[in-house]
Amino acid sequence: MDIDTFRGVHSTREADRTTKPHGGAVTRKRYWLVWDEMAESGTVTVQPLSAALEPAGAKRIITREEFTAQYTPEPGMVPSLARTQDADAGAREPAKGQAVSRSEHRQTIALDDLDFLDREAEMGLAAPTAAGERPPLDGPSEEKEREMRADFGMGLVYLKQGDSRKALRIFEKLLEERELVPGHKHMFTDFGISLRKSSLLEMALKHHLKVVELSGEDDHAHHNVARIYFELGDESSAVRYLKKSLELNPELSCSERFMRFIRKKRGGGGPIKLDM
Repeated sequence: MDIDTFRGVHSTREADRTTKPHGGAVTRKRYWLVWDEMAESGTVTVQPLSAALEPAGAKRIITREEFTAQYTPEPGMVPSLARTQDADAGAREPAKGQAVSRSEHRQTIALDDLDFLDREAEMGLAAPTAAGERPPLDGPSEEKEREMRADFGMGLVYLKQGDSRKALRIFEKLLEERELVPGHKHMFTDFGISLRKSSLLEMALKHHLKVVELSGEDDHAHHNVARIYFELGDESSAVRYLKKSLELNPELSCSERFMRFIRKKRGGGGPIKLDM
């Protein structure tokens, strides 16, 4: 994503075809990513967002007049861009050579840190499960998610401004929200990943544990909790959640490799290489 020309999230109003009320038409908001105009053509680039506030569709170019008339700024909305950015990063790396085979990649992974987990996710080496699917939320649940993502975004703003007390208060309050549904697990997963990348491991753990609370049969949720526990130095808890992850899905390769990594690490020695 071109940060220099990014103008944030905007919304439009469109007819809601899912309801047939008596009387006037019902409309609903649709959210869009927006990039600045091209000076020579006077156009704006937009891309639709899903209910989970992730990019969901092709970009298109509209006129400045259409943009001004139909699009409203949504400064409180924070899109979920982590997956798109990670995918872009993963797509760029092979360009240094040709496509890296799975076997070659496994042979070169250094397991003296946890970066291999991110690289495996980028290259699609983890087994696909239902945990990655995002079924649509109903109206109230979708609106709650939008509001909570906006609140989380404000917390990130406070964090960037150095006001960690306000930020942590917001992150903690999100965990206390009522009327959550299992579909909100994806939102809390995004929160946990963002908090971990911000080095707020204790808070990240709470958000990943909320995912387990909402969806106890999610193998990836247990894997994510294990990762945070490991980074906090609690290997026993990490192993406990990895075992649960593998109990739910014995073919989840990222958990299997992570478990092997921990076992080898406990054996001591220098940098550990994956021997498969």
